[in-house]
Amino acid sequence: MSIKLKYSFLPNSVFVNSVDDLKLVAENPISSGSSIQFKAGRGGDSINVVFPIGDADSDLASSLNFEVGNVTSPFTCTLVGGNFVITATQDTQIDPGETISVEFTQVPINESTGDSFVAINEYVDGGVGTTSVKISKIPAELGVIVWLDPLIVGLNQESLLQFKSAASTNVVISGYPKAPGEKTFETPPYSASDKVIVGSDTESQRTYIATAWAGSNQSVPQSITLTQVPPVITIKNPGEEQIVGAGEKVVISWKAMYGTSSVMKWLQSQIINPNSPLNTVPGQELTKVYNIANHNADFMPDTVTYTLTVEGFKESATCNFVFKVNPVQLVYIKYKNPDLTEIMFAIDPSDWRAVSSVFATDSLTLTIYQPGFTKDLYYLSKEDTVNPMIQYFDIVDGDLSWITANLKSLTLDPGNISISDIDQGTHTIPSETDTVVLTGVGNNGKTIRSVLKI
Repeated sequence: MSIKLKYSFLPNSVFVNSVDDLKLVAENPISSGSSIQFKAGRGGDSINVVFPIGDADSDLASSLNFEVGNVTSPFTCTLVGGNFVITATQDTQIDPGETISVEFTQVPINESTGDSFVAINEYVDGGVGTTSVKISKIPAELGVIVWLDPLIVGLNQESLLQFKSAASTNVVISGYPKAPGEKTFETPPYSASDKVIVGSDTESQRTYIATAWAGSNQSVPQSITLTQVPPVITIKNPGEEQIVGAGEKVVISWKAMYGTSSVMKWLQSQIINPNSPLNTVPGQELTKVYNIANHNADFMPDTVTYTLTVEGFKESATCNFVFKVNPVQLVYIKYKNPDLTEIMFAIDPSDWRAVSSVFATDSLTLTIYQPGFTKDLYYLSKEDTVNPMIQYFDIVDGDLSWITANLKSLTLDPGNISISDIDQGTHTIPSETDTVVLTGVGNNGKTIRSVLKI
């Protein structure tokens, strides 16, 4: 099977007969488009790194007498039977664009020039794969090795340019965007680093050139190119349109790379440089804009779209999180007492701001403005002979008791129990439940419900 991660060493060249630090980078490429699950514990995932040891041209190090330095959390790297084994201390997810890095410190490079290949055996996310990474060994004569970490950045983002030289008195780095365009580093020490940028809003690349000098003698110049790219959104969750309740809380999460700033916009709101995850209630957001006070509840859409825009080099990256909001539910509209006095009503969610209640003498007209440009009307009255009503519903003497009007059928749940005493009656409380629901169908075909907590 093929490998899932892309492997590289920084640097990918070393001087012979030297002691070097090498950084292994394992990347889940952005182009993969999917996350990698890395399991911890016994029988979990691992990456085995095998350095060729010996004195031959194809060997890299003269011995395994070197250490592991910094390792990306929550990963660890341990020498086991001649292999460096990378494992995780907890289950983790490697998203597109994310990396695992392991530093190998004070690696004793042997004395033979040539190309050496470090073997990588990968046991990750249910797959098994093998690859190798080339490291070139060059003569320890006047020269310079230069590398960038990382090679790719976003607009005006920095990379660390690093070099190591041999047999030099100084190293000159040219290609800087600002005058005089070059910097000189005295040697020894024979290694150093500097923060660099592309330094342009229009050019995508900048090439830096390193040259080692010994008096008037110079090495062959070595070039390295830094690239800046437009922003990219690597992860968005949820990825598809969601259908949610009117009072349902949702979590929006994302990951982006190479951006300089971002904004999340929805309806009439926005957040500059929002943090992921974002907790929100799409239904509440609807009624912040469309409500009774604003006199526009009739125009409430049924969808809230959260648009994330990440700005950066040349162009922006955008994605939408779309939530379709289900209708508000009537909990009950009834009288508190069996003599049909004291009006009560409740809706779910209770904080829905697009609801109108018009009271008259012993009567109520309730209007719930719903997502999607619709509205539901409910009535409670002693005199109404048209509209379906569950006028009273409660527990009396340990049984359920109700009074209704203008219904042709009545059902009790749980159990989908058909009630014959529609206008007025009682029923034992269904066992093993904390909530009962009466649902009536009116003579006019409309439905009314009443929910009772036991």
